[in-house]
Amino acid sequence: DLSVRRQRRVHGGLRTVNMDMRTKQQIPLTDIFKMIDQTKAKRGASNEGDLETSTALQHEMHLEAGDSSQTTKKRKAAEEELSSSSDENGKRPHLGGESCEDWITSDIPLYRPPPRPVATPGPWQDALKSYIHHPERFALQIFHQTSQFIAVYDGFPKARVHLLIMPKEDIPDIFALRRAHISLLTNMHSYGNWLIEKFRSAGIVSNLRLGYHAVPSMRHLHLHLISDDMDSPSLKNKKHWNSFTTRFFLDPSTIIDMLQQKGQIQLDKQEYEGILSGELRCHRCKEVQKNIPALKKHISSCALPVAPRDS
Repeated sequence: DLSVRRQRRVHGGLRTVNMDMRTKQQIPLTDIFKMIDQTKAKRGASNEGDLETSTALQHEMHLEAGDSSQTTKKRKAAEEELSSSSDENGKRPHLGGESCEDWITSDIPLYRPPPRPVATPGPWQDALKSYIHHPERFALQIFHQTSQFIAVYDGFPKARVHLLIMPKEDIPDIFALRRAHISLLTNMHSYGNWLIEKFRSAGIVSNLRLGYHAVPSMRHLHLHLISDDMDSPSLKNKKHWNSFTTRFFLDPSTIIDMLQQKGQIQLDKQEYEGILSGELRCHRCKEVQKNIPALKKHISSCALPVAPRDS
């Protein structure tokens, strides 16, 4: 084999480069396709060979930033071929990393939120971006992650269990979502439900919910996973309470439905912000309480199940 694979840093990332050991020149992408075809022929186009070829193709797709238009067409054709191919188990190769179902075979760690929030550079509204761009710096704050998503402990939890689930793709908030994001969101919601089932099966907590804030306060799309006990010293005012116990807390299906119907998220921000200053009502019996201390005392003894989320 005339080519060797070596790693070269490009803008902080790693990129695979193929070099001819005799000439010390980079091998053109068209020649790589020929080599791959020859390898497939030798292997008799077995399933195993196809999978290894798919892996090689995924690395070589991004070799040259200045590809010619003809090479670009070949790359696109190869991507389409990969997307339509499958292994002996009927699973399609996942371009860009592990398949979206891979978390199913993993397990969750013990739920151990850090004793205090960690400082991040820049404005507090951008704190979540640090977890995405530099996860190695926040090992204690990260609960679990996959190739597509990351689940972190909320720095100021509003319940006994409170996580933020985020895509690793840069998406500012729900208002930046478009119809093309539906597949990503569906996977993220499935991941959230998988975490919920793991919590339940481990006996940590049984009643958990997923939802988005109608008017997010932090920049980077995040899905809340929160238990319905609403028992936390960080829950201190009406805004904290009403952001999780009223229709301000949007069900994931609401977001998907709106994207399917309208292609984007359209909400009256002023209307939803007004909900935050509303009455303090028990999320179980709906009885009004005069202040947060009275509300906390009431919910500690209220035995009714949590009422359905307002539409």
